[in-house]
Amino acid sequence: MKEASANYETLIYMIYRFNGQRLKYSTGEKVHPENWDKNLQRLGNNSNKQSRIAFKDSNSQLDRYEAKVIELRRSFELSRLELSPDLFKEKLDEEFKKDSRVSKTAVVVREDFLNFAQRFINEALSGERLVRRRNKKYVPITLKTHQTTLTNIREFIEYRGRSVDFDNIDLNFHKDFIRWLTNVKRYSSNSIGNQIKHIKAWMRAAHTEGLHTSRDYESDEFIKPKEETGAIYLSNAELDKLYLLDLSDNKKLDKVRDLFLIGCYTGLRYSDFTQLKIENISEDGKRLIVTTQKTQSKIYIPINLQVKAILQKYHPSIPGVISNQKMNEYLKELAVKAELNHKVETSITKGGQRIAKFLEKSKLISTHTARRSFATNAYLAGLSTIDIMRITGHKTETSFMKYIKITGEETAIRMGDHEHFNRSALQIAV
Repeated sequence: MKEASANYETLIYMIYRFNGQRLKYSTGEKVHPENWDKNLQRLGNNSNKQSRIAFKDSNSQLDRYEAKVIELRRSFELSRLELSPDLFKEKLDEEFKKDSRVSKTAVVVREDFLNFAQRFINEALSGERLVRRRNKKYVPITLKTHQTTLTNIREFIEYRGRSVDFDNIDLNFHKDFIRWLTNVKRYSSNSIGNQIKHIKAWMRAAHTEGLHTSRDYESDEFIKPKEETGAIYLSNAELDKLYLLDLSDNKKLDKVRDLFLIGCYTGLRYSDFTQLKIENISEDGKRLIVTTQKTQSKIYIPINLQVKAILQKYHPSIPGVISNQKMNEYLKELAVKAELNHKVETSITKGGQRIAKFLEKSKLISTHTARRSFATNAYLAGLSTIDIMRITGHKTETSFMKYIKITGEETAIRMGDHEHFNRSALQIAV
């Protein structure tokens, strides 16, 4: 730090010693001395999770400086360049302080929030900007929702009659925008939550690029509303109904049924079970080996008898791709044919009001029902939660349990079969 004993924020300098020489370089980041961890040489108290979260962007920037210096050192040595502090500074300036090369007489116009958000979307569409921490391209449907959020912010600006920029994306904006999305646009809680998530992603990326210093978006109060909806799963008995349907006179529904069942028995997402190839089957024919599109994780899934029969039916190929929208339409038609008419309660908060309905499963079924069905049926069968998560790709048990769609009655029945509730009454001598 520039002034370690100060009682105010002070600049953070990077010190790097090499060959008896010393590089001192300003990172541009600031910290109050009481928030500096001397042992870790980073902002925040390592034992305090909230403290680490609050300073994660600054620490990420410091990580970039450290990694760049190490990279430069190796590059210089391979090129047999004579190492010097000035050489390091020149290359560091090129990487982190590009504006320093701009003429002092040039007028630099700072990019505003709306322009940055549009650039973020455009770069993500072109593949120039990748998903943070995953090094993979954004899914087009995700970017479509990003664009919807930006359109809504423009409408909100016109409605409110005041501009929106980095410095006023604060808790007041958060409250007003959510109120507008709720009362004027009449969005559901989960739709609103997605839009807040996009704004937080834009603010984080813009902060990393040095476009603002605001931190309100990291506050615990800058929440992303969300709620559990009436998502359904199909029991093994219901899956059997679908499997046993005679669809010999309707090849279209036959193919959709088989694709859907592969998803139900493997836990794969729509984007994966509609892209399966013969090469995904292990040499002994007992497992599917799939690198998932969303997480790029390699997973191994046992092939059960139903999936084995479906694969043999289409050998040497596998049922091909169909659009998600069309498949959801056909699934509802299939569910009617299989008489999946049991009514379930669904609820959603829309326009600030909780709306509850009882709907037949045939009206609620979708491609995502397959994944929920796999997780729930495997859980009810007593498979290890950790083993199921290895297939579904969930990182935490909390997120995994949101996929488990069992009713209180089903839980009670399952618990009733446990030995804890079936102990013999004790004979007490008197």
